[in-house]
Amino acid sequence: MGWLIAEGEVRFTDARIGRGLELDGATLSNPAGYALFAKGLNVETSMLCSEGFSAQGEIRLAGARIGGQLVFDTASLTNSGARALFAERITVGQDMSCSRGFSTQGEVRLLGAHIGGQLSVAGASLSNPAGVALRADSLTVDHDAYFGDGLIVRGGITLADAHIGGHLAFGKANLTNPGKAALYADRLTVDQDMQCGDEFSAQGEVRLPGAHISGQFTLAGTITNLEGTALYADQLTVAQNLRCGTGFSAQGEVRLPGARIGGQLAFAGNISNPEGAALTADRLIVGLDVYCKDGFSVQGEIRLPGAHIGMNLSLNEAKLTNTSKMALFADGLTVGQDMFCTSGFTATGEIRLLGASIGTSLDLASAKLGNPAGLALGLGGADIKTLRLPRQRPDGEIDLTNAKVGILADDPGSWPTVLKLRGFTYDSLENQKVSTHARLQWLKRDPGRFTPQLYDQLAAAYQRAGDEPAARKVAVAKQWHRRRAFDPLNLLWYITVGYGHRTWLAGIWLVALVGLGTWIFRGAYPAHMMAVSANPPPFHAPVYALDILLPVIGLGEKTAWQPRGSAYLYWSWALTVAGWVLATAVVAGLTGILKRD
Repeated sequence: MGWLIAEGEVRFTDARIGRGLELDGATLSNPAGYALFAKGLNVETSMLCSEGFSAQGEIRLAGARIGGQLVFDTASLTNSGARALFAERITVGQDMSCSRGFSTQGEVRLLGAHIGGQLSVAGASLSNPAGVALRADSLTVDHDAYFGDGLIVRGGITLADAHIGGHLAFGKANLTNPGKAALYADRLTVDQDMQCGDEFSAQGEVRLPGAHISGQFTLAGTITNLEGTALYADQLTVAQNLRCGTGFSAQGEVRLPGARIGGQLAFAGNISNPEGAALTADRLIVGLDVYCKDGFSVQGEIRLPGAHIGMNLSLNEAKLTNTSKMALFADGLTVGQDMFCTSGFTATGEIRLLGASIGTSLDLASAKLGNPAGLALGLGGADIKTLRLPRQRPDGEIDLTNAKVGILADDPGSWPTVLKLRGFTYDSLENQKVSTHARLQWLKRDPGRFTPQLYDQLAAAYQRAGDEPAARKVAVAKQWHRRRAFDPLNLLWYITVGYGHRTWLAGIWLVALVGLGTWIFRGAYPAHMMAVSANPPPFHAPVYALDILLPVIGLGEKTAWQPRGSAYLYWSWALTVAGWVLATAVVAGLTGILKRD
């Protein structure tokens, strides 16, 4: 029917055509109404409206049944500001093709349509800037749907509650609906893969809340919605992998709260929303790994509170920027194995993982962290098997309050000025090159008041490593810092028996005092030593000195000899008092009195 030229309405209302309907090359014109009115049309085989077919006015195929193919390739439909193609509840037994230069001015409506084969809008140009260019809510396509190969859309595409039985491909599609939804696909179901390739672009929001994709979802193009959300995918389900590849770029928030990804979640490219959340993924569930790689950069906050990642979370090479705010907010995050923030990872803004659970390790060894206004790293209450702190000193504080770590790997050169350690527990320290003295200085970086637990924890770690001397040094330091503010005898207990942790010091003091007494009383004898018994034993200065030092045990010298002259008498009294002090310190140390908190 390439010869058909019609001025006015062409009607096929409830018509039944036993074979095919060919309108290839036809020109229909009725700008004020229907160019083709074929409501309830029933065509046994195919309906062809291609090869230069054009229509000014609405093409109405509501409720039509096409047994074979419905083809609009190269067709031009014009009904600006109204419906160019109205095909609600249409049934097409095989493929529907609107490609190879198909163009429309006005809305294409496929609500509730059923396509038994494939749907192709590849390479088409759909324009309805004031509203929706393609409205296909509740559409069913039994096989694949193609919206790529240079598709240009001015206005929104709606696929809410649509069901695609095969693949859904947007390829090189260009969707433009600024400030509104460029793609509205709430509760969309795709039985295989969904793909938006490197040259896919959307100006306006891409909406996929509650959508279900049974295969993979690949998103590598550009989404721009500076007014708000770029990708809205709350409660999205992807049975396999979700990949936002190297060419991916989002200007506006990317939302994945409550999403479930059965395989891997991979991000490259960049997300920018400097004034708020850039990536929101509260309660996200990922069965395998999450990779943010290949120079992935984010301007704005990444939110992962309550997220669950079955295996690894890798932020290697990622760059997170949210100056003076949260760069990563992941309270309650669960990672089954490792979390990597290394190999060029940088964060400007706070990294917060309060109450997080990391099954194997959190590796921050080569990370660069900076938040001069406050916390650079917050791990309060976290449970981590192995924690590797940054080797480069963070510009900001680190909070390990009540965190629980199996193995701690750190370096004195990387310790921040403020390191909050209250309630922090660890089983072992990996860096054995750090001296006990340096570790004690590490404890002093906690800004609060004296807390015995900090010292007890460090001493216990040394004991588990079999380093008893180091554990004793820590225990002594604990008592020194505990007592020095209010106990005048603190220095005495410290130097005599090390608060009961080094009672052998008393033996050293005893030997020293015996030596001092020997020197003093050897010079005093015989002129200044007087026998006070009828048959005194021979005078031996060392024995006499030891006898006056021992408060309970008598060796016979002290009761037989007495010094003359006030100087020697005072020395005798002084050594007697020193003996009692030593004995008291030893008893207190052995009974644990000095070790009590």
